Amino acid sequence: GKHVLVEKPIALSLADADALIETCEQAGVTLGVVLQNRFNPPMRDLRALVDSGVLGRLMLGNATVRWYRPQEYYEDEWHGTWAMDGGALMNQSIHHIDALQWLMGDVESVFAYAGTLAHRMEAEDVGVAVLRFKNGGIGSIEGSTITWPENLEGSVALFGERGSVEVGGTALNRKSFWKVEG
Repeated sequence: GKHVLVEKPIALSLADADALIETCEQAGVTLGVVLQNRFNPPMRDLRALVDSGVLGRLMLGNATVRWYRPQEYYEDEWHGTWAMDGGALMNQSIHHIDALQWLMGDVESVFAYAGTLAHRMEAEDVGVAVLRFKNGGIGSIEGSTITWPENLEGSVALFGERGSVEVGGTALNRKSFWKVEG
């Protein structure tokens, strides 16, 4: 009889996700999946700034994750596998990708490249995408685990007709700068 809140991902397969949804519906409980970085203070502040309209129409948004993982990270039988983890985009960059879409709105189209360039693993260790949002804005995603020897950046940046803002650094819980003009 308790509501269910699941940390991402909802499941490791579509069949398991469908079973979880059906079980919760039959039990009459609410099922939710959380991407908790939306609740970090800088992200809440950024959402409020977007909602206030002070930035104006959002025209460009970027999510950047330039992180490093050694080869040993991928040698535990699950990191970097398609069945259990995914790669740099699905594992390391997913919170930044979620934030970008949460702030910019629904995505209309995507063009992307991904590759496994520096590690022995199934999934990608670098991916780059260009997005067109339904609001007409454009965005980019860069995610990697190849920035040897350490993490360099994890950020979300928005550029509006009346202001620009970036939240990031090496983690989403640190503000780099807030600049709003107009």
